[in-house]
Amino acid sequence: MSFADKFHSVIFIYFLSSLSYICEILCILSVLFIMISFLGVKGEVTRKTFIPGFIYAGIVIVVNGLCIIHDFLVLKPHWKEAYRENAVSLSDKNDFRIIFTILTVALLIASTAFTMKDHRIRNCIISGALMMLFESYISCEMLYTATFFSDEPRNYILKYDGIEGYLGTGFSTIFILVYIVIMLVFFLALFFGMIKKQRTMFIGWNNRVLFILWELLMIFIMRVPAMDGLSDIEQIKLIKYEFGIVMFLLGIAVPFLVILLISRRFAIEKTVLQEDYISAELNYINRYKKNQSETRAFRHDIINNLSLISAMHKEGKYDEIEEYLSTLLDSIGTMSPRYITGDEVLNSIVGMKVSQMDEDNIDFSVEGVLDHGLGMKPVDVCSIFANALDNAIEACEKVKEEKDRWIKLTLDNTDKGFMVTLKNPMPSGGIISNKDKNLHGYGIHNMRAVISNYGGIGEVNTADDVFTLSILLPDKAR
Repeated sequence: MSFADKFHSVIFIYFLSSLSYICEILCILSVLFIMISFLGVKGEVTRKTFIPGFIYAGIVIVVNGLCIIHDFLVLKPHWKEAYRENAVSLSDKNDFRIIFTILTVALLIASTAFTMKDHRIRNCIISGALMMLFESYISCEMLYTATFFSDEPRNYILKYDGIEGYLGTGFSTIFILVYIVIMLVFFLALFFGMIKKQRTMFIGWNNRVLFILWELLMIFIMRVPAMDGLSDIEQIKLIKYEFGIVMFLLGIAVPFLVILLISRRFAIEKTVLQEDYISAELNYINRYKKNQSETRAFRHDIINNLSLISAMHKEGKYDEIEEYLSTLLDSIGTMSPRYITGDEVLNSIVGMKVSQMDEDNIDFSVEGVLDHGLGMKPVDVCSIFANALDNAIEACEKVKEEKDRWIKLTLDNTDKGFMVTLKNPMPSGGIISNKDKNLHGYGIHNMRAVISNYGGIGEVNTADDVFTLSILLPDKAR
């Protein structure tokens, strides 16, 4: 190999190095997407989310470019000579390892801070832990792939101690190329499948624990054949079991079962939401039909009613007129909605829930009227307020004394939007849901996600044994 050939290998090494750092960017972004889409963390992916990644990639390219230029200038005088180790001083990538480690941490912190809306320090710690787990799991998968395609002894490769030591070898080429392909697939699938379409699929803590245990198991199994004290024959035997049986079951059966479980929970939550929405719509339609029928009947009788009042007036029967008018006004009142909020969909949801409140002897009141409705999609109104009223009713059901059961809905018009407040008493011992805990979590998560999508703010207060849900929503019509 000549010095010229050595320079070509240097270029290839730094090319692989640059790809490995791009994988770091994709890994961090994918972790942030997972936190928003699956873990219920409040965040918004904007251009600022990607700026730290572009800066990081620029620094990597510049540093690697300078190293290539340095090595070219050193190797050029001996271009056609046979290459000799230590004949010239080439740049050492390990000299920049600490710098790039610091830059990676800075990238993680900056990307998280620009994306998450609150609890940024806590979310930085969570994203860092998730990144290590995510990277470790992907690295394990890449090692298995590399051991399949590489000519190196499998038990030697499984003693993997960092990709830097293998850069330039066939093993590193396979490892990094497959690594970036998988990271790209994850990144693109999450971005276009979840973030771009503003989709969320809340994963409860039980499923999160399953995922973490699964990753740790994968990492442990991968390390078993490389344990000290095992002979080459024992290592190869363990590898055969791993590739032939264990990896097949873990790689196919476990993900399928976990995804199936999550999809089922997600489908149940969607079905419950749709049922609430459809029930609210049917309630509104039935009430509308009833009101229309009563209005037509009242219109038909109005002439007779006015004629009767006129006759009583001529006869001076003023007391009878007053009594008759009182009866007439009561009948008109029954044709009006029991509760008026200013939003037709919210009226339907309230009307649907009031019958349940009446059965449970819950005193319900509405104070205030929205100027011109919430301006939200009907299904989103249902997602927020059907869940909120369900939670309030469930809390009241646990209050022993019926006289202490009450729910108050307050609607305020502000300069920039609407303030909706829902209050109810807290039962002794706090609110413990009788519903499926995972399903209950889906409902709360959906409320938060919808409020966030409309640029609103939701807050909860539990002072003085009263549970208060406050929702501030911007008025899009202003």
